Amino acid sequence: MKPEWRKAKLGEVASIVGGGTPKTSIPEYWEPKELKWVTAKDVSECPTSKIYDTERKISFLGLEKSSAKILPPLTTVLIARGATMGKVVMVAESMAMNQSCYGIVPKKGYDPRFLFYQMFSKFHQLRLMANGSVFDTVIGSGLSNLEVVVPSLPIQKRIADILGSLDDKIELNRRMNETL
Repeated sequence: MKPEWRKAKLGEVASIVGGGTPKTSIPEYWEPKELKWVTAKDVSECPTSKIYDTERKISFLGLEKSSAKILPPLTTVLIARGATMGKVVMVAESMAMNQSCYGIVPKKGYDPRFLFYQMFSKFHQLRLMANGSVFDTVIGSGLSNLEVVVPSLPIQKRIADILGSLDDKIELNRRMNETL
C-alpha cells in the first residue's frame, strides 16, 4: 500500500446514523409532506448513484417525534437488512430515512463521494457480515468496525471526481434512453 493511503475503521472516518419511522397512526406526522423520507425500497429501486426523490414524505413534526434525522446532501444511505441489504445510494439533497437503513456521514477531512464509492465496493463484504434469524441484518457496531482504506483528501476528491463523472455520463444516457 502506498504511504499516502491508510487503513481505518469506518467509524473513524464517518458517523453511522440510524433512521426512524414516525407513527403511521398519527396523520400530522405524514401531512404536510415536507421532507423526503428514504426507505429500503427507494434505495433498492434507485437506478443511479444518487436518489433525488422518495415514494413517501414526512412532516417536520413527524421528524421531531421520531428517531429519524435529517441527512446532509451526499450522505451515503445503506440498506441494513433484507434481500437488498448492502446496496447504497447518495442522497442528492437533505432527506431523512427509516430504520431499515443507515446513513454514513463523513467526518471532516473525508470526501462524501469517495466514501460512497468505498461503500459501493464493499457490497459483498457487507453481505457476508450480515446475520439474523428472519432477515439478514448489518448492525451499526459491525458497520463502524468495517475496514476501509483512505488516501489523503486531495486524492479522495480526485478519485470521486473521476468516478462521479462516469456516473454522471451513465445518468445522462439513462435519461436519454427514457426519453427515446
